[in-house]
Amino acid sequence: MDEQPSAELKINTSSTLETALITSKELDNAIFSFKRGKASGPDDINPEHLIYLGSLKDGLHKGKGNNPGDPKNYRGITLTSTLCKLLELVLKPRIESSLSKCDIPDELQFGFQKGHSCLLTSCCLELVLELNTLSRKPTYVALLDAEKAFDRHPAWHLGDVVVQTASLHPHLGIIKSSIRRDPTEDIIAKGLKTFYALTGSGAYTGGLLPNHSATLWKVYCIPRMLYGVAIMTLTKGMKRRLDQAQQQLFKQILGIPKTAADESVLTGLIPLSTQVDQEKLLLIGQLLNLPHDRFEYRTFLHALSSQTTSIKAWQDTLSRYKLPDLHSLILQPVPYSQWKKLVKCAGRPSCKTEKKANA
Repeated sequence: MDEQPSAELKINTSSTLETALITSKELDNAIFSFKRGKASGPDDINPEHLIYLGSLKDGLHKGKGNNPGDPKNYRGITLTSTLCKLLELVLKPRIESSLSKCDIPDELQFGFQKGHSCLLTSCCLELVLELNTLSRKPTYVALLDAEKAFDRHPAWHLGDVVVQTASLHPHLGIIKSSIRRDPTEDIIAKGLKTFYALTGSGAYTGGLLPNHSATLWKVYCIPRMLYGVAIMTLTKGMKRRLDQAQQQLFKQILGIPKTAADESVLTGLIPLSTQVDQEKLLLIGQLLNLPHDRFEYRTFLHALSSQTTSIKAWQDTLSRYKLPDLHSLILQPVPYSQWKKLVKCAGRPSCKTEKKANA
């Protein structure tokens, strides 16, 4: 297709984008960046319609019995018109280029930013909390959904409005607390609740083979259970409790007495304590592979120099699996793809030979 302007779009938000001419090449690039096999939007146009041809959204209502006029009764999942996606894909590079020249967005805006993740964001917050604790400074975190907090006590005012405070509240799905707490029971309960929800598949009632039940447990339950454990401080006793809970569950499934040896549960399950360590190791790999000018990396270095609680726990985990310490990894970084392979082998005897060979 010739690179002739195929449309003219007037934008008044920026002097540099007052008149934007969209070329055929930009349209082609945007169209072929679509992912195929996705659901259509309200206009019933699929990506394939545009691909093979050469921000209007509908929220999903929660269903019967909920007031359709209440915004809270609509899920966050939305379907966007494919044509609107096309326009967004064409405009996005232009707007981002213009904004980047003005240092927008700020480096502390983690949401909806490429290369950022909820876990790294929460990790940053945890390290800042630990740094302030070492300096004997209080830390106050403002959360937009504070109305859902509990243990509230009026203390702050925003104009004439009283802002409620809480000593315990979730941040990006991870509980933050002003007091030390044991998260073990919450982790176990989350996994069991998910597993019991699979009862219809026969996972818990004995309708499936043990290895099939174990697969469901690993695929659906463990990711939900262990979300956020990489930045939690779990003692040996807490990890042992996680292992025991997993063993007891599968003894029930297999009809084995609770007093039977744990070795009797032969389902190929990795101890949860090992998987907790693997989550920590993966987080370390993500941090070490960040650009050094990123806020998360700079915060990590500050925590390392101060030897915060998390840093000490990470160093212990690296030592337990005979991996280089943090200072060595900073001097000789390991590419994340290679690091993931090392972590996958962590704690598995069958991988020891492979580690030695790699060494």
